[in-house]
Amino acid sequence: MVSITGFNAARSQEIEDASIIGGTVVGGDLILTRHDGGEVNAGDIRGGEQIPHSNIVQVTSTGSTTSSTFSNFASSLAVASFVKYRDDTKLHVEFTGGIYTPDTFTQYEVAIYIDSVNRIVVNDFGASGGKAGMMQITGLAAGTYTCTARKRRVTGSGTVYEAHAGGKSSLKITETF
Repeated sequence: MVSITGFNAARSQEIEDASIIGGTVVGGDLILTRHDGGEVNAGDIRGGEQIPHSNIVQVTSTGSTTSSTFSNFASSLAVASFVKYRDDTKLHVEFTGGIYTPDTFTQYEVAIYIDSVNRIVVNDFGASGGKAGMMQITGLAAGTYTCTARKRRVTGSGTVYEAHAGGKSSLKITETF
């Protein structure tokens, strides 16, 4: 047995009017246009977007510290300004650079200073050189920020040194969902 369902003219017009015939992106939202001229906001279509901000520098000067209070890196890595575009994103921060102490009993930290908070990315002891660390930062509102790489001695009596002149350090900040 076969069954047939038909539509009257009014129902056919209703289906045609609701049909999507176009679309545009406005402020990251997909706005769909119906046949009858109405619009449907399909929402944010930027999922997974990454907005990179990077500061990779050739170290031209170095610094050292024996202080337990954070001090800025001497190189131009010390300050990187960037714009965070959205309130609902997080920052992925990566630090790579040379920091060391010849004293194996000295502990040191590298922090990234953003929005008046030191966030630890490296915590190590002793005479090793190149270090890398990363972190996720959530809860920062959209806006312009300055990010500063800082160092300090935590324990021990040794001096903590930055990379040798000619070395490279990098600070990479990516805004992600």
